[in-house]
Formats: sequence, C-alpha cells, structure tokens
Amino acid sequence: MAGRRLFIALMPDAKVRGQLHATAKDLAIRMNPQRRRMIAPENYHVTLQFLGDGITDEQLAALRQALSLVRGDPVEMTIDHARTFGEGGTWWLGMRQTPPALDALRAQVLLRTGSVGFTGDRRFTPHVSVMKVPEKLPPTRTMVVTWTADTFALVSSTLTPDGSRYEVLQQWLLKGGAAASSTEQLSLL
Repeated sequence: MAGRRLFIALMPDAKVRGQLHATAKDLAIRMNPQRRRMIAPENYHVTLQFLGDGITDEQLAALRQALSLVRGDPVEMTIDHARTFGEGGTWWLGMRQTPPALDALRAQVLLRTGSVGFTGDRRFTPHVSVMKVPEKLPPTRTMVVTWTADTFALVSSTLTPDGSRYEVLQQWLLKGGAAASSTEQLSLL
C-alpha cells in the first residue's frame, strides 16, 4: 500500500457549513471574481496540521494513539473576513483574531504528533477555504459566522481529477478521548 495523505482538522457541523457557504456565496456576488469554482461545503475545515503523504498503517496507529492524548477546551471562533494567501488561487474565510483556545489546541496537536515523529509548520493562519479563484482578494469584511468546535478529526485526503475527496477517520472530543470512529466520506466538487 502506498500510504495515506492525512491532516488534522476542525470540521464544522451542517449548520455552520451552511452559514459558511452562504457567506462564500455572498462574497462571490459582491466581488464577482472571474472563473471561480466554489469548494463544496462538506469539504470545509480548519487545518490544524498537515501530516503529509505516504502515511503507513503503523504511523496511522501511532497517530491515533498520540491524538487520543490531546486535551483542550471547545474552541469558539468568530469568522469575519475573507482574503487570499499571496497572489491568489484560493479565497478563504478567517478570523481577525485567533482564539487562545485554538492556539492551545494546535500546540497540543503538534506536541502529540511530534512525539510520534511528525513535524508541523509553526506558522498558523486558521482559515476555511471556500473558493478557487485565480485573482487576489484583499482583506474583505464578511458576514459574521460564530462556530464552536467541540471535536477535532484525523482526515484522509485523496486527490482526484475532480478535486479532493476527504474521509474522516476518527474524531476526538475536546475535553476527553475518542468521540467517534467514522468513515464519513466527503468530496470536493
């Protein structure tokens, strides 16, 4: 087996996904970008750590064990603006201020994954990618979406000609151990 492409993320529930999608549609109408491709709401997430490609079954087992030790409080986020990294490509929704609980959760994730041999980028700009657009987007105010994340997930990503396909491998409660083990499949349109 070639291994898996994995990341750790906060995954919004259906209600928050709907609010984020409405915000993305409003942004598309107001900014009217050329050649846009909306990201499917079921693929919305905030990446805490990208783990890489080629993750073996042994590494996956070690990651599951390490992540079961992560402790943290639910994270309340206020998503209130949009922009791009660099010269464009992906428009995203983010927060003007990163909540301390989110920074603390990410630090816990990096500590635990580091204990089993994974390293993470120390830079962190929490965001939800919502649209593929070749144009740059200056910082832009959006409708406010409040989201309280009470779980985090280990997610497998498969790259396909139609975009990424996500599978939640396991979720953990913030405040405890494993919340669920699921194989919910998500796809990017």
